[in-house]
Amino acid sequence: MRDYPAFTSPVECKLPGGVIVCVDGTCWFRERGTRYRASIRRLSASQVEVTAHRPSVWYEGTTDDLTNDQRAYLRALRLGLLPEPTDEQRAEAEAKRRALSLSVAANRAKSNIRRLCKTFNADALLTLTYRANQDDLALCKRHLKEFVRRLRRVCPGFAAVAGFERQKRGAWHVHLACPARLMAMGHGVKSFNVIRAIWRSVTGDLGGNIDVSKRFRAHRSSCARIAAYISKYITKAFAEGEKWTNRWTRFGEMSIPDAVKLETDSLRDLIVDAYRAVGMSGEVAGAWIGPEGDWFFFAGEGRLVDVDWLVGAHVG
Repeated sequence: MRDYPAFTSPVECKLPGGVIVCVDGTCWFRERGTRYRASIRRLSASQVEVTAHRPSVWYEGTTDDLTNDQRAYLRALRLGLLPEPTDEQRAEAEAKRRALSLSVAANRAKSNIRRLCKTFNADALLTLTYRANQDDLALCKRHLKEFVRRLRRVCPGFAAVAGFERQKRGAWHVHLACPARLMAMGHGVKSFNVIRAIWRSVTGDLGGNIDVSKRFRAHRSSCARIAAYISKYITKAFAEGEKWTNRWTRFGEMSIPDAVKLETDSLRDLIVDAYRAVGMSGEVAGAWIGPEGDWFFFAGEGRLVDVDWLVGAHVG
């Protein structure tokens, strides 16, 4: 078996049932594989993510392996007997293709945001709003850029990941995930009052305000929760945003560590070992498994006992 069709032909066609057929009689059939592809990514000293999925595999056959319906479809295709799609069907297919492309891009952005927040330990969440109904996204982005520039005068090295969301009334606001330690000013200064004043100086007559999420005040050390919270807005922002516009941005030097890639026959063993690596001193920030056991996601944080052991248990 191979992971993908190892052929290139200008006359390939995709039959019902996910079968790729070449006109020379060679067929490629797709089925769900038995092994899992997994990645273990240690994002910081206190954050780890484990993902796994079971990819499809392709195996080679001949036209003798086709079902009667597939043979009939292939024969009609070769004889030109299949009806041409209508304009409505073409438009529907194009809409589905665009929706799928948007979904893939949004999920990729969500993953990047979540991992970046964990990489630089973003344990505080700010929401930048307007009193006026400010519905210009480009202006909101300029205001945010100027806000960060001014803020760095009093908070050197300030770094953050930002996601944009439109309120029901149409006004934009910004969710800003950042490390609380980068906003400490000392000398008895209430840093959030200073930060709020800076945002208001940028927004001017539009009126600005900054809220510190009460939801996370009791969990300021849980950047995993904040990362999940801010990244959930990305799909919505993608749907509402204009084509090719950025739905999120970041400030500061940060990069996502590479993942250790591996394959395993047992998803159960990987799940058990992931929980074991977090141990009693850590915390499971999230764990989900697909309804058919085709994928798995695990996030741990805190004092992680032995992530290196987890990698070693499944590599080599």
